[in-house]
Amino acid sequence: MARPIWKGMISFGLVSVPVSLYPAEQSHQLAFSMLDQRDFSPVGYKRYNKTTGKEVPWKDIVKGYEYEKGEYVVLSDEDFRRANVQHAKSVDIATFVDAGTIPPEYFETPYYLVPDERGKKVYALLRETMRAAGKVGVGQVTIRTTHHLAAVVPSGEVLLMITMRYVNQIREHSEFEFPSTSAKSTGVTAKEMELARKLIDDMAGPWKPEAFEDTYNDDLMRRIKEKVKAGETKVLTKPESEKGEPRGAKVIDLMELLKQSIGKADGRSRKEAGNGAGKRDASVTKVTDAPKARARKSLAARTAAEWAKLPRYYVMDLDKGMAEQMVPEMPSAAEIAANKWLPDSELRVYAEEYGRTGFQGGLNGYRGSPGDTDLVLFSGKTIDVPSTFMGGKSDWGVYQNPGALDRLEKTLTTKYRGTHLVDGAGHWVQQEQPEVLSKLLLEFLKGAGT
Repeated sequence: MARPIWKGMISFGLVSVPVSLYPAEQSHQLAFSMLDQRDFSPVGYKRYNKTTGKEVPWKDIVKGYEYEKGEYVVLSDEDFRRANVQHAKSVDIATFVDAGTIPPEYFETPYYLVPDERGKKVYALLRETMRAAGKVGVGQVTIRTTHHLAAVVPSGEVLLMITMRYVNQIREHSEFEFPSTSAKSTGVTAKEMELARKLIDDMAGPWKPEAFEDTYNDDLMRRIKEKVKAGETKVLTKPESEKGEPRGAKVIDLMELLKQSIGKADGRSRKEAGNGAGKRDASVTKVTDAPKARARKSLAARTAAEWAKLPRYYVMDLDKGMAEQMVPEMPSAAEIAANKWLPDSELRVYAEEYGRTGFQGGLNGYRGSPGDTDLVLFSGKTIDVPSTFMGGKSDWGVYQNPGALDRLEKTLTTKYRGTHLVDGAGHWVQQEQPEVLSKLLLEFLKGAGT
């Protein structure tokens, strides 16, 4: 376990919470040695006394400030503490501000504030109160010998302290030239804005930090092994000469680039929907009285243009056969290997059974669907018991019937408890995300009597 940087307090008003400060980040950088390129011997540095020329061991080194030419005042750790006793081992919250109002350029480094046994109740009180109010605490703190502006931020069960820059440490953006915020003056057209917005919507998704990996160390180690294997351990690689036109030299057809990008994004999203995005993901979109907040919108009407919005594994292109249509939608080998909810052994059962029966069981479900005469019995009636709708966010069935969810929420039920669209699930939400669905069902059942 990491060692604490210090043990101190979070202070707000007259209330103090005893905490320990731990670094939240950890480095994975490769260690390199300095070499003399003439014979590739390691280079060392010595700390030496500039008067005697003799080397000085670390135990004899102290900090000093040159207050006059050649004259120094010596400072110990105690001097640094006494310079501002209040902030030496304390995060002093001076104000609480709305969580989204601090510009990102102010944030620097995250730390964990860990409560000791005596402070857990007050720690939880501060954390949950800030979360409920949508606020973060802003104050000042001293870490080692540096004074910082800092934000105290609730994140799950943790209170984070994130060091911040002071306003005089932020370079004025007026030093640089940026495009105007007016679309008219920049020449951006309404159609370009529409396509760019579609591209952003198609690429949008929940925050999944595990989806991003720093592969540079692995790439660098691969390059190092290549040089060792090739016997180039003492060869300084020369930079390659750039070929062709530099980036930005060509005239850009922005509309064409946006259209191509949207095509690629559509392909990715259809593939994710097709394989049910088999990774476990506890994210849920909860929709109550705000249909516009849904990740996707229901079809506006039963027209060809609207049907074309559905994924191609369900609505086929006119000029393609089944095999030709499905090949681009197939998940990759890596995606299949990562799929936990339908292993090959279980898939084999389905394949063998469908081969034996010709999928008649599934087709009979459609053949036996109730006709209009059966549905007339329920015309004008409402569901008057607690009810909810749960489905996969990638399930085409949620979006295919124009206005269906709106009617379910507003006119067909009298005790509706909300719509839950589960991330990482398609048509088979109960198999793809059983833990998430079970949790939602239990929460619904607990509240059904209220």
